Amino acid sequence: MLRRSVLRPAGLARSTGSRPTRAVHSPCPARRWARTPTRSGTRKPRTASSTGPPPPTSSRSPYRTWCTPVPDHPRFESLEGLRGTGKSTIAPMLAAARQAVLVPTVPAFYQPLRREVDRRTNVEARMSFYLSALFTAAEEIQCHLRSGVPVVVESYFARCLTSHRALGARLGVTLPAWLPTPVTYYLVCADDERRRRLAARNKPTSRWDALAETVTDQVADAYASFPMRRIDTTGLTPEEVLRVITATDTQGAHSHADTEPVGAHPHLLSAVPRDPAGTRCS
Repeated sequence: MLRRSVLRPAGLARSTGSRPTRAVHSPCPARRWARTPTRSGTRKPRTASSTGPPPPTSSRSPYRTWCTPVPDHPRFESLEGLRGTGKSTIAPMLAAARQAVLVPTVPAFYQPLRREVDRRTNVEARMSFYLSALFTAAEEIQCHLRSGVPVVVESYFARCLTSHRALGARLGVTLPAWLPTPVTYYLVCADDERRRRLAARNKPTSRWDALAETVTDQVADAYASFPMRRIDTTGLTPEEVLRVITATDTQGAHSHADTEPVGAHPHLLSAVPRDPAGTRCS
């Protein structure tokens, strides 16, 4: 007589009773369940201890498991635009709304040297300084993103490259592949309103700020090479601008947001790597 051998999947063990015992292991300790038969023949779930190590297994369980989902890509958002369009006002508000970290793109320990560089007239030296600050900030941004923490910045590489090129810098810059890529909102407003905002500011205007006001058209043209969502802030309060940004989806579907991106060259800034190596948080 031929005997039929029965192949049982991993996790299904032969029991001494009439019904088998099935063990289900989940990668989340708090969500692991072990199902064992009771004396009455019914099954009752029993929660495994979340403090102990997960049980060893040599193969993947064929049964369904449950685990609390964790987003693969935390938000990284940047605000760009000319002076007076609202970047410094909106950035902390957006960070609070997103429960994100507001990362300064010129770290604190760069500030003393920044004042000295801004007193000089060499545009390439100034551009190199700000690129160095941005690369240093990008490491911190990358570290937050790896930890699942969303990040907001007030301007990123786009502002450094566009403003200095408009001011005459001729340095060739190729951005490395590891740089995190933000969802960028390009803030604009009517020129007369922008000038009124600048006049109402209570902070000194540097020589470079004054020079930037003479090349605003060139800066706007240079921004066109970067993929961004255009947000018109003319006549809006900061709270209204924030609502426009948070209501804007990836297609820019909002009355104050253009449906097409400003730029069409996403290769200029590479995508956020899922598991970048060699980055450490301080």
